[in-house]
Amino acid sequence: MLSLACPDPRSAALGLFEILINSIEHGILRIGYDRKTELLASGDYLAHVEKMIKAHPRPDDIVVVRFNRMEDRLVFHVIDPGPGFNPKPYMEFSPERTLDTHGRGIAMARFTSFDTLEYIGNGNEVRCEIFLP
Repeated sequence: MLSLACPDPRSAALGLFEILINSIEHGILRIGYDRKTELLASGDYLAHVEKMIKAHPRPDDIVVVRFNRMEDRLVFHVIDPGPGFNPKPYMEFSPERTLDTHGRGIAMARFTSFDTLEYIGNGNEVRCEIFLP
C-alpha cells in the first residue's frame, strides 16, 4: 500500500520489501547473517521463520513504519526493536558476497528504489526518501 503513493510503485515496493524483511528477520526474529546463510543452505529457512514467528516470545515486538509526504519528497522511516547491526558493508554491492544467497537487499533498495537511504543510530532504524518530480 505504501508503494502506491510513489511515482514508481513497483520500484518502491521492491525497496520497501527488502527493508521490511530485513527488519523482521534481523530486528524481530534475530536471525543473523551467518545463521540465515546456514538456513538457506539447508533448505530450512522458511520452516525456521514460521516456527520462530509462532513461538515468538515477544508478541509486542513490531516493526514501525512512518510515512510522510512532503512537498518535494516521500519519507519512509522504519524502526525495528532489534539490537541493530552495522549496515555499512551492505550499502554497496560487495564482490566478497557475490556468491552468497543473500545480503544484497539493502544495496538493491538503495540503488533501485530510493534516492536516499540512511541507517540511523545502532542500525535498527532506516530512513529512505524518494524525491518527487
